[in-house]
Amino acid sequence: PDGTAAVRTPGFEIAVGDFLANENVFASVRVSGCTFANSRARALLLQTEDVLVENCSFRGIALPAVLAAPDMVFWNEVGPSRNVTIRDCRFERCATHPTHAGCLGAVAFKTTHGRAAEGKYPPGVHRDVRIVGNEFADCPRGAIYLASVKGGEIADNRIARCGAEVVPDGDPVDEAPARQAAQEPVGVLVTRKRE
Repeated sequence: PDGTAAVRTPGFEIAVGDFLANENVFASVRVSGCTFANSRARALLLQTEDVLVENCSFRGIALPAVLAAPDMVFWNEVGPSRNVTIRDCRFERCATHPTHAGCLGAVAFKTTHGRAAEGKYPPGVHRDVRIVGNEFADCPRGAIYLASVKGGEIADNRIARCGAEVVPDGDPVDEAPARQAAQEPVGVLVTRKRE
């Protein structure tokens, strides 16, 4: 009644600033064969595990078309992403907002909807992320952004006329035709795009 909760902590300590979530109620998600178009915001906000997004089309989405972000800073939403596959989708004219702090790629894995906490949380907020066989075109703020990710694969994506190829937090590490930058996600295999 007074807004407090009792939590038992077997085997670990809880400190001020820690987040707790009941993983037993996280839903699995499958989005297949859908079209998302002309949105001033995003198409999908993922805050769960066991996610499959496949054979979808995203066009004209101003922010990241697919955003995985629990937003542990402003909204206090908990729900890191685990076991996420995004495959065989087309992203066209996504991540087009020129000034929004959260607009960092057509597909983005972050710890906040904006940018305030990027770099604050270590790899492992998001785990086992696979972004494979997709097409990205005309996404001025970038194709893929990863922060706080541990494990996964980015492979066989076609990327054309995007502001960056893969953009996790940090400095450029490859000045290829499409810039690639990294906050070195841990254990994420990044292979070259398909030509």
